[in-house]
Amino acid sequence: MAESRRRGGLMTGIATNAENAGTRPRALLHSIQLEREHKILLGVLLLGLLHGLLIVFAMPPWQHYEEPSHFEYAWLIASHLSLPHYPAYDQEERRQIASSMIQHQFFKGMGGVPDLAVKDQPIWIGTNVTGALPLYHILVAVPLRFFLHTNVDTQLYIGRFLSLGLYLLTIWLAYKIIIEFVPPGHPLRWSVPLGIALLPGLADLMTAVSNDVGATFFFSLFMYSAVRLMLHGPSLRRLVGIVVTTSLCLLTKNTVIIAFPLALVAISLVLPLRWRLAVWGLFAISLIVIAGLALSWEDASEWYRRSLQEQPTRVQTTQAPLGEAAIRLVSSDESPVSEVSQPLPDEKGKQLYGKRVTIGAWIWASVPVLAHLPMLSDGNQTVDHQEAVGVEPSFHVVQATVSSEVKQITIILRADQFLGNGKPVTVYYDGVVLLKGEYSPEGTILFSDPQGNRGTWDGQPFTNLVRDGSGEITWPSVRPWVEKLSKQFPWTAHLTPTGLVASLLDWQVTRVIYASTAEYLFETFWGRFGWGHIPMPSSCYDLLKIVLLLGLAGAVLLLWQKYWHQTAPRRLALGWLGVTTVALWIIVFVRGFFGLIDGIFFIPAARYAFPVVIPTLIILTAGWWVWLGRFRKFYAVACGVGFVLLNMVSLGTILRFYGG
Repeated sequence: MAESRRRGGLMTGIATNAENAGTRPRALLHSIQLEREHKILLGVLLLGLLHGLLIVFAMPPWQHYEEPSHFEYAWLIASHLSLPHYPAYDQEERRQIASSMIQHQFFKGMGGVPDLAVKDQPIWIGTNVTGALPLYHILVAVPLRFFLHTNVDTQLYIGRFLSLGLYLLTIWLAYKIIIEFVPPGHPLRWSVPLGIALLPGLADLMTAVSNDVGATFFFSLFMYSAVRLMLHGPSLRRLVGIVVTTSLCLLTKNTVIIAFPLALVAISLVLPLRWRLAVWGLFAISLIVIAGLALSWEDASEWYRRSLQEQPTRVQTTQAPLGEAAIRLVSSDESPVSEVSQPLPDEKGKQLYGKRVTIGAWIWASVPVLAHLPMLSDGNQTVDHQEAVGVEPSFHVVQATVSSEVKQITIILRADQFLGNGKPVTVYYDGVVLLKGEYSPEGTILFSDPQGNRGTWDGQPFTNLVRDGSGEITWPSVRPWVEKLSKQFPWTAHLTPTGLVASLLDWQVTRVIYASTAEYLFETFWGRFGWGHIPMPSSCYDLLKIVLLLGLAGAVLLLWQKYWHQTAPRRLALGWLGVTTVALWIIVFVRGFFGLIDGIFFIPAARYAFPVVIPTLIILTAGWWVWLGRFRKFYAVACGVGFVLLNMVSLGTILRFYGG
C-alpha cells in the first residue's frame, strides 16, 4: 500500500514536472515578447517625443486654436494663485501677449493689429476663456509659476512642453488599452500607439496650450479605467479609479462631461444580470420621463424659437385670417423680447441675392401697440420696420433690397414690450410671406392653401419663400426650463438646446452643411494646422479618404467575424468603447448646429473628438490589418511607413506656410 502511494506520488511528481517543463517555454516566450514590446513601445514614445518637438517649434507662437486665451487663463492662475472669475484679464500681460502676436505676424492679412495703448477696454487677444473648466489650466500654471520672470514666449513654450508630456502619456495609454484586447506579439499592440504618436492632426493639437489637450488625456485615462473595470470585474481600486477619472473629466472641459453617463453605463455592465436589467430599465424610464418633461410638440414648425415664453409659439385662434392657427409671441418682464426666426434654405436664398423683395404678414396684438413687421436679416443688414397694430388682424408690407454678398437670409418675428409702454404684450403673426420682386402694399393677396405656400397678389401668382408662414403645422421643441438650465453654467452658456433641436429637424436648411461638417472633421482629423487655416494638398486628402474607407470597412468585417466569439466581458468592453466613440463623434458633428439659430454656420474641428482618438485609431488600424491577409506580419512596418510619409507632407506644409 505504501509502495503504491510512493509510486502514485512519483507519477504525480513526474506529471507535475512535465507540466512545469511545458509551461516554462511558454512563460519564457511570453516574457521575451513582452520585453520586445516594451522596447518597441519605448521607441514609439521617443518617436512621439521627436514628432511633438518638431511641431512645438515648427508652429510659431499663438498659432493654435485659442492659444493666447488659454495661456492667459493659465498665467492668471499662476500669477495670482487663485481661479479668476470670468471675464478676468490682466492688461499688462495682454499687452505682452498681443505684442508677441504682432511680432510673430499673427495678424498678417487680417487688416490691422490690436491697439496696445488702449486703456478703457481689454486689449484683444481672442475670446476670453476664463470661465472654462480649469483643471488643464491649473496643470499648466504649476510649471509656469517658476517662469513668471521670463518673457512671454518662453512662458508659452513651458505650457507647450506640459502639453507634450500629456501627449506622451496619451500614447502610453493607447498601448495600455489595446493590450487588453489582443495577445502578446500581435502587431496592433504597437501599431495603435504608433498611430497616436504619428497622427499629424493630433500632434498639432497635443503640443498646443489648449484645454483640448487635457480633455484628450483625461478622457483617455477614463476609458482605460472603464475598460479595466469591465474586463477584470469590480474591485475597490477599479471603482475608485473610474470615479476619480470621471471627476477629472468633469473638471477639464464640457466636451468630456459625457464621461459621467458613460461611467454609469460601465459600472452597470459589471453588475449581475438581474441588477443590470433593473438599472437599464430604470435608465430607460428616466429617459422617457425626462424627454416628456423637456420636450413639447406644440410650437410652429420651421420657426426657431428664441423665446422663454411658457406658451407654445403656435396657437389655434378664430382670429386667424389664414387657416386655423397663428404664430404667437409673448413678451414678459422675465423675457421682454420674444422671437422666432426662420433661415431660408440655400436654394431659396440664392435667388434673392442683390434683389428687391417684398415681405408681408397679418399682425395683431393683445393690446394696441407698436410692433415689428417681419424682419429680414442677410448677415450684412437687418431690415426692421415698426408700425402700429390693433387687436384685430391687419396686413402689413415692407420692401427691401437684399445684399449681394449674403451670409444667411433669415426671417425674424419679434414681440418687444420696449416698443410700447414697457408692459407685457402678445403679438400674433399669420400668413407671413417673402417674395422676390416688388408687390403693391395696397394690393389684394389671396392664399390658395392654409400654410400660405402659394397664392396670388393682385392676380399675379406667387410661391412663398417662407415655410409654414401661418403656423398651421407643429414640431418638437425644447421647453423653456431646459433653456434656462443650460445658461446656469459658463461652460454651457453658449449652447442652445432649442436651436439644436430645430436645426436637426430642419433638413432643408441643415443638409447643406452636413457635407461641409463631415469634410472639415475629416481634414482636421488627419491634419489641418494652425487655426484650421493651413490644409495639406487636396490630393493628400483624396488618398486619405480611400484609406479611411478601407479602415472602416475592414473594421466592420472584423467585427462581424470576431465579435460574438469573444468572452462576455470583452464583448461588453468592446461594445462600450464603440458606443463611446460613435456618441462623441456624433456630438461633435452636431456641435455646429447650436449656432444656426443666430444664422451662424460654425463648422467644428476634429479636436473636439480627439478624446476618443484611441478607439478611433483602434478601429482604423484593425480595419487596415484585415486586408493584409498573409502579409500581416509586415503590418506594423507598413503602418509606420504610411504615417511617416503623412508626417513628411504635414511638416512640409507647415514649414512652407510659415516660411513663405
